[in-house]
Amino acid sequence: MSPSGAYFGENVFLQAADDNLLKTIMINVINYLLSVNSENVNPIEYLKSDLLDKLPSFKDKLKKASNELPKDQLLSIQNQCVEIERLISIASNIDELKIIQSQIEIMEIKLVRIPSVQLRGIWLDSYAIRDSGTPENLRLTIRKLSEMGFNAIFPEVIYKGMSISSKLSHFSQDPVFREWKEDPLEVILGEAKKLGMEVHAWCWVFAVATAGKETPIMSAHPDWIEKNKYGGIFSKNNTAWLSHANPEVRKFLLDGLIEVIHKYDVDGINLDYIRYDGDEFGYDDYSVKKFKEESGIDPFKIEKYSKESVLWQMWREENVNTFVKEFSKWVKTVKDDIIVSADVYPSLSGARMEKKQNWESWVKNRYVDLLIPMNYKSSLEDLRIVLEMQQKYKNDVYICPGLSLISLDSPKKVIDQILLTSEYFKSGFVLFSLSHIKKFPKDYFKALMSEEAVTPFKNISILLSEFEKSLKSTFAVFGSDEVLKPDISVVASEFEKVKKSYNYTELLNNLSKAIFFISDHVKSHSLALKVIDLFEWMSEIVRPAANKYMSKEEFKPDKPAEMVVIDNVIPLPTILIKPGTSTVSRKLEEWKDAVATSEFLMYDSGRKSDVKTYVKLMYDKESIYLLFVCEEPDLSSVKVVSGQRDTRTYLGDSVEVFILKDEQKNEYYHFVIGFDGTIYDEIGFDSKWNGDIVASTWVDEHNWYAEMKINLKYIGVDPAVSSEIKMNFCRNRWKGSVPEYSTWSVTYGSFHTPERFGKVLFDKTN
Repeated sequence: MSPSGAYFGENVFLQAADDNLLKTIMINVINYLLSVNSENVNPIEYLKSDLLDKLPSFKDKLKKASNELPKDQLLSIQNQCVEIERLISIASNIDELKIIQSQIEIMEIKLVRIPSVQLRGIWLDSYAIRDSGTPENLRLTIRKLSEMGFNAIFPEVIYKGMSISSKLSHFSQDPVFREWKEDPLEVILGEAKKLGMEVHAWCWVFAVATAGKETPIMSAHPDWIEKNKYGGIFSKNNTAWLSHANPEVRKFLLDGLIEVIHKYDVDGINLDYIRYDGDEFGYDDYSVKKFKEESGIDPFKIEKYSKESVLWQMWREENVNTFVKEFSKWVKTVKDDIIVSADVYPSLSGARMEKKQNWESWVKNRYVDLLIPMNYKSSLEDLRIVLEMQQKYKNDVYICPGLSLISLDSPKKVIDQILLTSEYFKSGFVLFSLSHIKKFPKDYFKALMSEEAVTPFKNISILLSEFEKSLKSTFAVFGSDEVLKPDISVVASEFEKVKKSYNYTELLNNLSKAIFFISDHVKSHSLALKVIDLFEWMSEIVRPAANKYMSKEEFKPDKPAEMVVIDNVIPLPTILIKPGTSTVSRKLEEWKDAVATSEFLMYDSGRKSDVKTYVKLMYDKESIYLLFVCEEPDLSSVKVVSGQRDTRTYLGDSVEVFILKDEQKNEYYHFVIGFDGTIYDEIGFDSKWNGDIVASTWVDEHNWYAEMKINLKYIGVDPAVSSEIKMNFCRNRWKGSVPEYSTWSVTYGSFHTPERFGKVLFDKTN
């Protein structure tokens, strides 16, 4: 909070709902701000004060970094500090102060040293290439990227079944480039090679369309297109895909990718969309037939949590795994030093369960040289979480996380993400993308990447040369102290041994030996620590390359750890309900002819609950009527969470109704009625939505009841037309602080599992 306003974190309102103290604080803050005369609020003075407050912190950072900065650079920054203080004092408008703020941020960036062996990459999306307009402007763009400090570019070569290239026979050239006098890919390669930049051809693999628009390759080969289990060809992300199992498709894609290597001197192939687009995909005619032949199982009849579901999961994973394996094998026979990279989902569990993308298998079996997890996060906290998860693989493969610029609204946020990424992975980063970097000032990137860097994929002699430069810079930090000369001599002598390494394995071993020797023989503690840190960095750069040449057994993946398998899955229940109505006025006689469900079972095991719960149902031309009958021997122990609508009443004794409107879109509605009648409703997990529902609750000697009327037409379901709908009914019962969950259809996990909803049939005989 400041005199100019207050900032509330995104979860504070949710927390305040159950925290009276926090609620009181928020109300007081708002009342105070409402009482302040807006004419007395001067944002210019506030921003001046904020900038002046930041300067002492910056000066502290400068002092700590002073020993590692060249004297002329240190003096320049110190003078700039003095000038900035003066400029702040005389600034008269917000724009001037924002410029000063940028200058302070850039000065802070200049204090940071990032590795001199590091892939600094950026994806060149086809839209940005198109927008350059001419070959010469494209060359200018690449020169600007080089000036900013990038040493690797990933131009989008194959996408949507098309290419920027005029020379590829498998993928026709995008019409927007057919009027160009030069081949865009040749332009990129020619300019990048002059500047010493690596070029990795960014190629879509299985995806062939976006935005729900059919592409020429889809029209030419309709039998190649993958389908979801409902017969659709476009995913919930509006992308269309080629069949992962069809041998014609696989040969076409492999040949098309290999052709890029034959016709262009690229440094690498960057595989994108090397996955499925969701668990509901893989049901094209060829895939279904092939899986049936191999397993004897119809994938359309597989139930969630069954053993068959594991076979279906692993079969689809293997379609992707074997494609990556085959491509890696063939491309290395054409050009053995080609760098094979893959863009992957950041979480292995999410990648496998949802996308059938088992990138761990690719890493462990050495199918890829570079892994680019798409760590597209808007906050540093969320980014740190995925970096932590990925770190365990950095010895097996080079990992250069991808960072998205789309959701970041300031250059400082981009730099902060790069710096955090560099703490976890020294090998580099890739930014998405050229179209989105244009909104940020170039000075920030120039400040961060002012010192040139080579990528980790250079040969040993180049890497050793960079390592030696870094070592000499470290020596320079300690100056010409005579006392340290013997220690520096020891370190220099050890590095000479390291320089004699003839392959990556020997280089890694020699670095390890040097670390131990320096630890034992260098007397200066500060020098030893500094040098050991440096040698550890060298080892991290070398280790993936060294490990690649060590013998290793084939990695055979197990099923995903998160995949639950139940030996005897309880079949999904079905109920046929009759027409009827209720006034929702606690009259049990209105329900005497209504059909009742079977008794609820425990949600996770399917065993019978200790108390009886069931639901009676009726319907009319607009609505469905429900009466929950909840046995409760001790009504005095009931936990009540009450409040206004959408209070989280499910945290107390309550009942829940789920209605699946659209199975293909996974669109479902959720209603919760608390013991006291409090209503919580949402679409999916969005509680901002409110349905048309009337509810009432009451108790008798041994039960409590929840009666409700839900307007189905309001959510787009017409009982007069529909013959059935998928639903589930659940109960939350609390015994002290321990919840007990039961359901009509056993979900074996979260209630929010539409695949396990039962079937409600509308009786039309009357």
